[in-house]
Amino acid sequence: FGNNENPYLDFQGGIAVSIFFLITGFVMQVAYHEKVEQSGFRYWDFIKRRYARMIPLHWFALAWYAPFIGTNYRTIARDYNFWQNKSGEVNLIMGIVLTPFLMQSWIFSLCYWNSVCWSLSCQLGFYFCFPWLCRKLNARVSKLEQLASDEACIDDDAKTTIENAFEKVQNGCRRYLWYAYHASYAAPLALMGWMNSPSFRNMWKDADFESRRHVVVTALDNDLDGMRAYFCGRAWFPVRIPIFIMGMLLGAMRLRLARRHVNDKIKRFWTKFTDVFSVIFSIWLICCVVASGLVADSKNIRIFNEFFLTAPCAFWLYGLTVSQDSRTVRVLKNPILQLLGNWSFSTYLLQFPFYTTWAALEYDTMKVFP
Repeated sequence: FGNNENPYLDFQGGIAVSIFFLITGFVMQVAYHEKVEQSGFRYWDFIKRRYARMIPLHWFALAWYAPFIGTNYRTIARDYNFWQNKSGEVNLIMGIVLTPFLMQSWIFSLCYWNSVCWSLSCQLGFYFCFPWLCRKLNARVSKLEQLASDEACIDDDAKTTIENAFEKVQNGCRRYLWYAYHASYAAPLALMGWMNSPSFRNMWKDADFESRRHVVVTALDNDLDGMRAYFCGRAWFPVRIPIFIMGMLLGAMRLRLARRHVNDKIKRFWTKFTDVFSVIFSIWLICCVVASGLVADSKNIRIFNEFFLTAPCAFWLYGLTVSQDSRTVRVLKNPILQLLGNWSFSTYLLQFPFYTTWAALEYDTMKVFP
């Protein structure tokens, strides 16, 4: 993430993962909001189906990457692992053991066995919580609807009364969405701040740092201004649950809108919003990528995008589902973009094994961790 000698381009993958989490929450709420309430719903059958979708490619990537982990294990344990005290290697081994089951982020482990799968670990953590969260959200929405119905005045214009009740419930959902949004950035940032505190550094620092300064790559004492705190803090699934809840709330709002009917006025509003935001967002991301190659320490740009732009991105996603006539939707329906979208999960999961293999072939050695 940049240094004075060799800053490099950051393509802002953090905000992409956040959008992916939003989409996951949205899709799950829409697909399962009724199923979780049915007597035939089986929790462990639901979990097994989620595993079945994620595990095959995940295990293929792990098998591909395993020789590099085995060859470089001692270097990783001594010089790369986040925890540098006596119990640090225990945490590393636990992460490696749990990675095949996508549970490594649950124990706050920055595992190096295809580390991009941290997002899948967070996603699986959400799946384990989802049925309970979904029932709670359904009950909350039902309560809001009941309150809105009770408060509705006896009016000659029944249409106005129904409209007011609908808007009250939508406003209630939006209020909870803002609560979840504030939690979605406050929780990981607070965790990162604690991890950069002197007390934490003293607890986990390498006791032999001075004698190994020339080889230690990621010692807490020599951290690039908290970069590893960022990577660990963002990957702990409990602090990412709020962003999944944001997606669920969007799904609940969209379901209510679908039952009510989407009129032309609403379509025009969301068409304009999504198209304008798409242009502004694209320009902003391009500027961020360029800036990351010019600024020595560009991590704060990435952190801002990943944690603070999720609210406008959430409403952008909501708008895309409302208006199918927007230019953004037409662009996203392009067959080439849809093909790339179908490949995106595979390329994301296989990028580290591919890159590491490429590096091993280029340098003619399996010792790819300097």
